[in-house]
Amino acid sequence: MGYEDVKQEIVYFIRDKVHSSGAAGACLGLSGGLDSAVVAYLAIDAIGNERVYCRIMPYHENGTTSDAIKLAEILKINYEVNNIRDIVESFERVGNFKEELTKQNLMARTRMSLLYGLANEKKLLVLGTTNRSELMTGYFTKHGDAGADFEPIADLYKTEVWELAKYIGIPQKIIDKKPSADLFPGQTDEADFGMNYQTLDRILKGDTKGIDPAYTERVEKMIIDSKHKREMPPMPSLRHLIER
Repeated sequence: MGYEDVKQEIVYFIRDKVHSSGAAGACLGLSGGLDSAVVAYLAIDAIGNERVYCRIMPYHENGTTSDAIKLAEILKINYEVNNIRDIVESFERVGNFKEELTKQNLMARTRMSLLYGLANEKKLLVLGTTNRSELMTGYFTKHGDAGADFEPIADLYKTEVWELAKYIGIPQKIIDKKPSADLFPGQTDEADFGMNYQTLDRILKGDTKGIDPAYTERVEKMIIDSKHKREMPPMPSLRHLIER
């Protein structure tokens, strides 16, 4: 793959979307992880660091937050740190929510609400950071981290995002970090998948030679079960009844 061509295509895509919309710039959630770092780098290349805004939105206080702050300062982009614990706990209290999955989805939806609030205030577009591996398997929260105005890296598998990150000069510490949605201490993407990204991406690309069939079946089930996440909400067809 020619990563210079990939980089330039994404940069042009971001620039075109922002300029054609008349927006003042773009914003994203900066997590301290790989995907958001890559999108931030490319957004700066596309529209300049003074027009890129980010929110760092931890629930847990850990090293990931400091990594995100350090990156924002290196990139000289506008950033705010907003701990979302109080917001999420208020949702749990008011809604009487008990399940851990509910909390995790609330965390993702709270982050996206804060991003869209920022976008409204400053007339920005929201940059998504979902990659193709996550998109195909449904490894995202509906109306949460999937909520964005456009998705610059959604056609790149995670292993390809790693390669692009190396090419554009993402700090090695971020490249080496275990991918995580940071939904609870010690959580990692690969533990949730039950396999590493190299295996997952091979299966998603149709290369299953030598791979345990149980892994393939698991991925196929994830794709089927998450189909609704990749579609617009269904609605009944009524125009033929009303207009007849």
